[in-house]
Amino acid sequence: MSFLLTLSEDKLEQIIPLLSKYEEKIKAAEPIFKLENRRLEEIMRTLPYYQSAYDQAHQDMKALEDWVTNIKDKRVGKLWKKYTEGYARQLTSRDIQAYIGADQEIVELNQILIEVVVLKNHLNSIVEAIRQLAWMCSNMTKLRISEMQDAML
Repeated sequence: MSFLLTLSEDKLEQIIPLLSKYEEKIKAAEPIFKLENRRLEEIMRTLPYYQSAYDQAHQDMKALEDWVTNIKDKRVGKLWKKYTEGYARQLTSRDIQAYIGADQEIVELNQILIEVVVLKNHLNSIVEAIRQLAWMCSNMTKLRISEMQDAML
C-alpha cells in the first residue's frame, strides 16, 4: 500500500514529517560509500539491498512530487475560477496569475514542491552512485579473476 493513500489534501502538514524521514535516509547513505577496510564480497553482497531501498525511496519522492503537483493544480484551478467569475471587471490572465502566485496556499505548495524535488534529486544521485559503485566492484572482480587465470601453478 502506498503511503500517499494515507495523506489528506486538507492536511499538508502531514508531509513535513515524511520529508524529515527521507532526509534522515539520505544522511544514512554516506557510510555505504566508505570502502576502506571492507571486503569486496561484503560490499557486493550489500549493494543490491541499498540500491533497491534507495531506488524505492526515489520512486516515493517522484510519486509525492506528482501528488503535490496535482493538489497545486486543483487549487490553482479553483482560484482561477474565483478570479474569472467573482470579479465585476474582467482581469487579464497575467493579473490572475499574479494573484494566484501570491496566494498563501500556492506559495506553501510551491515551497513543499521545491523541498520534494530537492530530496528526489538527492535520492537519484545516491542511486546513481550505487550503480557506479556496483560497476566499479564488478570491474575489480573481473580484474582479480584475470589475475588468477594468469597465475602459473
